[in-house]
Amino acid sequence: MNVAHSPQAEPRQEFAISHAQRLRDDADAIIEKNTIWALSLGLVPLPVVDLFTLFAVQLKLLRELAQLYNVDFSERIARNLVRSLLLSSGGVSLAVIGGVSVSKFIPFVSSVSMSAIGGAITYATGRVFAEHFCDGGTFLDFDPLKQRGRFDESLRAGRDRARGLRQT
Repeated sequence: MNVAHSPQAEPRQEFAISHAQRLRDDADAIIEKNTIWALSLGLVPLPVVDLFTLFAVQLKLLRELAQLYNVDFSERIARNLVRSLLLSSGGVSLAVIGGVSVSKFIPFVSSVSMSAIGGAITYATGRVFAEHFCDGGTFLDFDPLKQRGRFDESLRAGRDRARGLRQT
């Protein structure tokens, strides 16, 4: 008797599919929640403070995703990976983010821009790490250069998502 087609195998396959879908749904909820945090904190009118809060949201996001996927979390490694991911991306750079933040010295000029950038980056970071963890990856085998294309694609989607969340 072929085990793959046995009546006992079907419920296991359905459970595995529903469990994987539940993980994806939970990851989406975590990403959405942290994207909203990043959008909100980007409106803080204090230059440079917004950079630190954005980075804190990124680490919070990764900690929550790691917990969901049962991946060991190291703040030091996560911090370095986020920095490397942003530096390797062609779509965004730390200099652009820093420039938008510093332009807040001119009142009300860039709060909305920082909010949108922070939301898009948070969304993209969450998508990339959620997919990596879903594929069985960990922080130790995450390669920012190999994830660059996925990050840039997610960043574009994140810009649209951030716009939609800001309007709600």
